[in-house]
Amino acid sequence: MILRSHKSPPSSPSQPLIHDDSEYDKQLFRKIPTYETMRNILEAFGSVSKTTGDILPEYSFTKRDMRIQQTCAKLTELRSELEEYYHVSKAHVYLDCITESKAITILRHFIRPFHFYLLSKERYSSGVKYTCYTLCQRRPIVTNTNVVVKIGG
Repeated sequence: MILRSHKSPPSSPSQPLIHDDSEYDKQLFRKIPTYETMRNILEAFGSVSKTTGDILPEYSFTKRDMRIQQTCAKLTELRSELEEYYHVSKAHVYLDCITESKAITILRHFIRPFHFYLLSKERYSSGVKYTCYTLCQRRPIVTNTNVVVKIGG
C-alpha cells in the first residue's frame, strides 16, 4: 500500500497553523480572520504570555477570571477590528453589548480557523458550580488524499 499526503504538520509547535479556506464559516465571516486578530482576542482573555508574547498552551479560565481581567471591556475596544470580519447581521448579534457569554462565543469563532478549540468542564468549589474553559490546540491531522491500494499480484 502506497500512501501520499498533500499536507504536512508545522515544523514547530510555536509556528501558527495556517488555516485553509474550508476551515472558516462563510455564513459567519466576510473574510478569513487574521492570526493577529485572533491573538488580540486571546490577549483580552489573558492567554498570551506577557513576557514572551506567545499563546499559552492549555490556558484555563472562568467567567470570574474574565471579570477580573475586564475581558468584555477589552473586546469592546476591539469592536471595530472585529466588525471587519463578521457579516453585518452577525456583527449586531455578537458585538452589541458584549457579555461574558458573547465573549466566549467570539473567542470560539476566531480560534477555530487556526486549529484551536475551547474545552469546557463544569466544576464545583465550596458547593458552587462554575464552568472552567481550557484553550486547546488540535494536533495537525495528515490527510491522505491520494491512496493507492494494490490487492493481489
